[in-house]
Amino acid sequence: MRGNETFDDLLKAALNGNEFAMDCVLQQIDPIVRNNSIVNKGFDEDLYQIILMRVIQGIRKFEIRDEN
Repeated sequence: MRGNETFDDLLKAALNGNEFAMDCVLQQIDPIVRNNSIVNKGFDEDLYQIILMRVIQGIRKFEIRDEN
């Protein structure tokens, strides 16, 4: 990875088993996950972990379809 990959490039690499790409994808969506892990004005670490696990499971099941 050179550092100038698009999110799509990283997602495709993550789908092909590239753990570094998966980490990059997770870093990019981390603010969204953290924002959705707030309950009663406090950060819920357990909820954060659950959301991350669901995101990883979803990425692994994701299929990229040909645009043609």
